[in-house]
Amino acid sequence: MQEYNEKKGGYLWFARSVMPCAALLFVLSLSFGITQDVHAQEEEELLPAPFTSVKLSKEGKGSNDPKIAVDGQNVIAIWRDSSRIFVTRSMNGGVSFAPPVQLTTDGHVPSLAIGGQTVTVAWKRAIRSGFFSLMSHTLWLSRSSDVGGTLKVPIKISDDVKRPFESSMAIHEQTVIVAWDDKSASGDIWHVRSSNGGAAFSKPVNFPKKGKGAFKPIVAIHGQRVMIAWTDSSTTVGNRYVMAARSENGGKTFSKPSQISKGNVTSVAIHRQDVTVFLRGDGQCHRACFVRSTDGGETFTKPVGILKQANNIPAVVGHEKIIAAAWPDYPKIASDSDIYFVSSLNGGTPFSEPMNLSNSAGHSTAPHVATNSEAAFVAWREDTPKDKNGAPARSEIWMARIPLTKPAEEPLPLF
Repeated sequence: MQEYNEKKGGYLWFARSVMPCAALLFVLSLSFGITQDVHAQEEEELLPAPFTSVKLSKEGKGSNDPKIAVDGQNVIAIWRDSSRIFVTRSMNGGVSFAPPVQLTTDGHVPSLAIGGQTVTVAWKRAIRSGFFSLMSHTLWLSRSSDVGGTLKVPIKISDDVKRPFESSMAIHEQTVIVAWDDKSASGDIWHVRSSNGGAAFSKPVNFPKKGKGAFKPIVAIHGQRVMIAWTDSSTTVGNRYVMAARSENGGKTFSKPSQISKGNVTSVAIHRQDVTVFLRGDGQCHRACFVRSTDGGETFTKPVGILKQANNIPAVVGHEKIIAAAWPDYPKIASDSDIYFVSSLNGGTPFSEPMNLSNSAGHSTAPHVATNSEAAFVAWREDTPKDKNGAPARSEIWMARIPLTKPAEEPLPLF
């Protein structure tokens, strides 16, 4: 890995030179009726511009769980180091970031959302009040109304009875929807709603599990349309289902949950009437596939396999007509993993030349992806190897910004 140091805006940044490799962050906009000549013409346009990468974490030895979110030119990143959660922001499209700020000292499994000026960060707090007492699990949330410039005092949005583990959030104007899975005996999915930017929330409402337990909810919002999808474990060993509930009034009420596919949900994208749910392991596509709806989530297609060249499970995210995905892969046998991506704006045919985002001597894992209309952003954990003096390895958080070819002024439908 070759590195050079460059001062930008008062901060020290590290940009890496990289070589294309087989792997994946893809950006796609599926369309119909495109001739072969148009495909050939677009092939060169789809090649991404050289990307830049930066180390976001500045201290600690065990950084993990990176999350990144973007709205316009505002980019927010969070991660945890042990039980400390850090947050940093960029207001120039990810070109430069402010120094990280420690948000809490008792957080685990953080989640992040941004919408306009509103930013919300949620995390699980697990504490023991006494030596012989049981561990207490609660969900806490801190909000900002100035794009992460200042974060309010955290509030508790779930009690120990509902024992939260993983959470997901989405924001539209002043509406904030939060969902989480329940690791208590009930094993349900719970959700709350705020109409004032996260200052106060409604009482939790549950979606009952179908099988043994529900987990890993994903929340997506577009205007008044809200979709919450999650994975439900069947009573039959090895079978899992993707369940979903939808709202057409900003999350005030939801439809009865319905099964939309087998497998495990990984992300949800909404654009107008189009709802796309990405999943894995449904029996037809082990790594990644999608089901789609063109009627606002009432009905879905059968799963369609994608990203067959990936050797690991991708992280996928959508933004209007753009979908982005990234995952760790191995450039050669007996090597540490790197983070890869390719891009496409026309349904994956053709893809741009594959690129290696991390390309390091360490072990790169846990990618998280966000995108706007100008660039894709990938954050990941990187475990550095021991140095020549035998100093122990450390885990750092890195982020890459990849400029994207802008879609046409009148883009074709997503699918």
